[in-house]
Amino acid sequence: MLGTAITKVARPLNSTHVTLRSKWRSSTGHRSPEALDLRQISNKRSTIIDALRSFRLESESSGANSLWLARQRLRASYEAVITRIERTLAEQPLPRLQTVGSSETVFPFLYDIDWGPNESFPVARLRGSGARGPTIRLFPGAGDELVRLSPLIRPLVELHWTRMVAQLNNVATVEEALRHHLFGSPRIPFSKMLRDGLADLQTGTCFYCGQRLVGATEVDHFIPRVRCGIDAIENLVLADRPCNGDKSDLLAAPSLVSTWARRNVESSGTLSIIAEMSRVDSDLTGTLAVARSIYGHLPREGTPLWQGRKQVLTLDPGLALEAMTFAS
Repeated sequence: MLGTAITKVARPLNSTHVTLRSKWRSSTGHRSPEALDLRQISNKRSTIIDALRSFRLESESSGANSLWLARQRLRASYEAVITRIERTLAEQPLPRLQTVGSSETVFPFLYDIDWGPNESFPVARLRGSGARGPTIRLFPGAGDELVRLSPLIRPLVELHWTRMVAQLNNVATVEEALRHHLFGSPRIPFSKMLRDGLADLQTGTCFYCGQRLVGATEVDHFIPRVRCGIDAIENLVLADRPCNGDKSDLLAAPSLVSTWARRNVESSGTLSIIAEMSRVDSDLTGTLAVARSIYGHLPREGTPLWQGRKQVLTLDPGLALEAMTFAS
């Protein structure tokens, strides 16, 4: 099945049963050192986990101490949970897994479906495609590549998920502390002097949206730190919280790259002074070289790039390279 040109995966999905089995264990309280109901998404409540907890309580009350036994004794309740999970998968992750950032524009690269974000899936619609539900069509080779790369991808996903859950629930992990000790914290505290210097350079406006900076401001790595690790002043801009949060670890669009590159060249003297006073590094040549390398290795036929809040567009990264040419 996985090797066919278009692979049909029915019932969002038969993997609904897999989801139920995989989440069955985590629906119980985590002992750390006392029982704790873990949040596993950024929202306050999780529909899937809530449904599983209710079903687990019903199962335990009936004397069923395993998922298999609960399924045999409580068939109607089991099917109700399956339907609830199916609806949640269809409405939430499936139409959003191929979006970038907060944009709701879909960039299909793994599969194709006949619905998009913000569409509801009542039971009638879920069953309108037959008993097995609507179809997910994998693109040619996608299934084979997922199987081939699974030994690499799965441990990374599990590690990232564990860190996210630990952060959401304020559950400290020894592994996370060790990682910070060995490689440094992903978040760096920046001085007030640095913030004030960047604010003056940007005439009190957000680097990204150009609006007046009011309230909390954040120093952002223009080329995301996870991609390059450069903390030089040339890679730092001041942004308002909504813009910085929305951009996150995305690469900026060519128009923003142009503004950034010109700032670095035309205000190089001022940036050097800010860096010296704030005790941060200054490296114009190295910063631009790394930026050119990153954009130069992106697919030229189009890459999702961040244009602004809730705007992620498929653009030619070559335009970003051209924007940095004058700074050579």
